[in-house]
Amino acid sequence: MNVKELEKIAREVKKDILHMSFFNKAGHISSALSMSDYLTVLFNSFFDFSKDKLIIGKPYGSQAYYSIFKRLGLTEEDPSEEFGGSKKNLTYGITHDHPLVDFADDTLGNSLSVACGIALASRNVKVFVNISDAALQAGTVWEAIMFASTNKLNNLILLIDNNNLQCLGNTSDIVSVEPISKRLESFGWDVYLTEGNNLSSVIYNLNSSKVKNEIPSKPTAFIFKTTKGSGISFMENKKEWHYRTLTSEEFNLALMELEQ
Repeated sequence: MNVKELEKIAREVKKDILHMSFFNKAGHISSALSMSDYLTVLFNSFFDFSKDKLIIGKPYGSQAYYSIFKRLGLTEEDPSEEFGGSKKNLTYGITHDHPLVDFADDTLGNSLSVACGIALASRNVKVFVNISDAALQAGTVWEAIMFASTNKLNNLILLIDNNNLQCLGNTSDIVSVEPISKRLESFGWDVYLTEGNNLSSVIYNLNSSKVKNEIPSKPTAFIFKTTKGSGISFMENKKEWHYRTLTSEEFNLALMELEQ
């Protein structure tokens, strides 16, 4: 699938996120938009749902996961109509009750530790873990990072949504986790710095890492530099959109921006 095709899908995913959020009065919209581009590339072109393991340490903003799963034909539920309702596969925070998810962490900081256990037990299986940069404020994450390199878990792939914004403000002002790349490299990881809302950059770095065709020599981390609320100008880099819901006027305005 080429970049133009993926860009078209990514735009439709963002529209899905807006529809799910508006019609079901849900928040975490900006979190979903932040990671939607790199997840679109990952799930359409690099992740093998028949054998790879998916661990989620960023369960909120789940609109992005549900939209992509639906567009890939992997789920039957209509997320636009049923998001956040009684169905366990469409909860606000995605859980490991979902058939496509091996583990999802509701208490941020545990997902990478669980992923290490799975990667250690199944050396020939690739284990992908998606987390936020704010999750790196948890000490358990760094214990897992050290454990992964010590045990040479070269089948472990960490995805970091590095948007420098959490619910109360900038991550760098609350508890800075930078320089993420140098810290990970010092613990024996291969690190790829990527513009996470630029699909060409995401494709290039995923291809460079060889994670699609072979298991790398070390644990691998992709640091996706993203913008929270990406694609919607009035939402970008605004902390209040961590929880806010859309008004009718904002919903229509956001859709118009995606059509341009």
